[in-house]
Order: sequence, then C-alpha cells, then structure tokens
Amino acid sequence: MNPAISKRTTKTAGGPKRPSRSKEEKAEYLTLFERSGKSVSAFCQEHGLCEQTFYYWRKRLRRAAILPAVKAGFAEVSLEAAGVSSSIIVHLNTGVLLEVPVGADPAWVGRLLGELRTR
Repeated sequence: MNPAISKRTTKTAGGPKRPSRSKEEKAEYLTLFERSGKSVSAFCQEHGLCEQTFYYWRKRLRRAAILPAVKAGFAEVSLEAAGVSSSIIVHLNTGVLLEVPVGADPAWVGRLLGELRTR
C-alpha cells in the first residue's frame, strides 16, 4: 500500500478538514478493497474511511470508467443476412472481443462490459 495513503486520516465530527484524496488514491483504496475480501464496513473501519464516502468514490470511479466509451459516439454495426447466429460479438476499443449469447440478460451484459473497461 502506498505509504502516503496509510498515514492519512479522515475527518471526524467537528475535527479538522483534511485535503481531498486524488483519483489515484481513491482507485488504490478500491483495488485494495476488492482484493481484501472484507465487507465495506470492515474495510472502511480498518482504513479509517467513511462508508458513505467510500460508496461515493466507487460510484464515481465506475461511472468515469464507463462514460468515456459512451461519449465516443456511435459504432458501426453490420448485420448478416442469414440471421442464424446464436450469439452477438462485441469488439471493444480496448481490443477485447466478447461473444454474448442471444437472450443474455442486458443488465448482466452491462455489468460485464463495465468490468472489462476497468481492466
């Protein structure tokens, strides 16, 4: 863990306000959390973080990872006339080729794409 992160403390009620953390520090905390296997509550308590702040960071960083691809515009799509395929192939601009079965849950596909974009 980055020594600068471990030395920081969070603001307590009525306590002094600390400088905000950088995007990189927030991302490092999120990575540490994913690897820890702990609950959000236990992780935040161990690292002196506010749970609400942690959830906010996670939401913002996930959204930031997804939106740039959305802002890029429309993608050209070509359809095969045969229509025999039982899957949809998605080419991500990161070089990842994803084959999704027809009828897959759209919410699951969205979560999967979001996770692939963060790696």
